[in-house]
Amino acid sequence: MKKAIKINLSGIIFHIDDDAYEKLKAYLDTISRHFSNKQESKEIVDDIETRIAELFQERISEEKQVITLKIVNEVIDIMGNPEDIADTGEEAEDKKNTFHETYTRSKRLY
Repeated sequence: MKKAIKINLSGIIFHIDDDAYEKLKAYLDTISRHFSNKQESKEIVDDIETRIAELFQERISEEKQVITLKIVNEVIDIMGNPEDIADTGEEAEDKKNTFHETYTRSKRLY
């Protein structure tokens, strides 16, 4: 029998196995450290926690009320690594800037 812990994630109470809790805590700590140098780090971490809570709610049923390590692994696979999350936004902005610079350079007024 595993020990279950009650956690509050984005204002929602979940019961989670001890080993799943440790993995989730390590993941959230990694995300917090990764975004700590950004100005809006608190909002980013809050948004990620909210999404994780939504994914947990989708996986809970009347028969299964406890978050297991399997569910935590599924959610982490969906969310991705903190490096993946950060790189996506920066690459999109770099592509946007390149397009904008190319477009403004080719525009001529006669």
